[in-house]
Amino acid sequence: MKGISAVAGHFQQNWTHTPISWEYFNVHDEGILTNDPSIPIIAAPFIELLTVKSMTIPIEQTTKRCLYCLHVVFSLAEGSGMFAYWNALTELQKLYENRTIPVDGLVVAFQELENSVSSSRTGRSLQQASIRFFTYENLDLME
Repeated sequence: MKGISAVAGHFQQNWTHTPISWEYFNVHDEGILTNDPSIPIIAAPFIELLTVKSMTIPIEQTTKRCLYCLHVVFSLAEGSGMFAYWNALTELQKLYENRTIPVDGLVVAFQELENSVSSSRTGRSLQQASIRFFTYENLDLME
C-alpha cells in the first residue's frame, strides 16, 4: 500500500517539532521509553491500514479507496508536565488536520485529529494522537 510509505516519508521530512522514533512501528518501544533528560518528548509514529474499498467493477483491477490511520505516540519525560505534549499536538494539527496533501503521486486527504490513549510506563508518560486519512490507489488484487 503506497499510502503507508508516502505518509511515513512525509512525516519524516516535515516533522521538526520533536525527535522521531521509528522503533515503535516495529513494536519495539525501548527507544520511546528512554529517561534521557535531554530528550523531554519523542514522537513515535505508526500507520495502520483500516479498509480497502473497490471503486469500480471488475474489482480485481481497479482504483481502491484506502482508509488508513496515522497514530503518533508521544513519550514525555517523567515530571515534564503536559505543555510539551500540547505544543506537539498543535504542530501535528497544523501539519495534517483537515488537509489534502499531494505525496509521492498520491493525493492524501486527512481528517480531524483525535486525542486518545494515555498511559505511563518506566517513568514516561505516553500520549497518543490519531488522524485518519484516505487515498485512491491503483491496486491489483490478483498480485
